[in-house]
Amino acid sequence: MKNALPCPFCGCKKARYQSDMPEHVEGHLSFVECDRCGALGPWTDQGRIRALEYWNRRAQEKLP
Repeated sequence: MKNALPCPFCGCKKARYQSDMPEHVEGHLSFVECDRCGALGPWTDQGRIRALEYWNRRAQEKLP
């Protein structure tokens, strides 16, 4: 998957887009899944690009 950050849990650099139905079906849900540990990004009904954005979102470190 283009531009997907490594898995935040295992560091795997391979993640794949998944969807419960074809994208042209209204109301389909999608997410990104790690190929190694199976971690899932947040589910979204806003398509592939949004699923990738959610997968790439990381918690911000606190500054001292």
